[in-house]
Amino acid sequence: MAHLSRPRHPSRAHTGTVSLPCLEWVFLTANLPPARRDPVVPPGHPPTAAPPAGAPDQAELDEDAQAQALVVTMAQALTEVLSGRRPPAQLGRWIAAPSLGRLGAVVRVGGWHHVDVQSVRASRLGTDNVWGRVTFDCDGRPLTGALHLRYLTGRWRCAHVDLMLPGSHLRADEE
Repeated sequence: MAHLSRPRHPSRAHTGTVSLPCLEWVFLTANLPPARRDPVVPPGHPPTAAPPAGAPDQAELDEDAQAQALVVTMAQALTEVLSGRRPPAQLGRWIAAPSLGRLGAVVRVGGWHHVDVQSVRASRLGTDNVWGRVTFDCDGRPLTGALHLRYLTGRWRCAHVDLMLPGSHLRADEE
């Protein structure tokens, strides 16, 4: 609680004083007893034991979460491009030029209006490579994409995007 007057008892402990030209704020605190238990551990639960051998540590879990977040972010940007809400050229800062050209061709062929992300899978290889698989629902038709993200010069960049149109593997075999 804040008081606008000077404290009546100068010996009373307080956390600090903020002086203004005509006001002085005094914040009084109560002395609290020490905690009876670790506030992180819920009451009635014993402290957890060390993770079993071979279990991933927190750093590995953080890296996996970062890899998943990178692929999800790229999938959201690709959703905007595939649905026509964003021109492919706007992704030029994040996607390598050859992949950007192929993405533009897929958008021209597809002509989709409603695109949703159905699933995303990411795996991290080393500290500077992330591979991802994204499945889109494009106007009721499935579209699968493979992504390769690399960490270069202080930022993540999509080095490779490959979108597999339904039936495109059949045409490649016939040629």
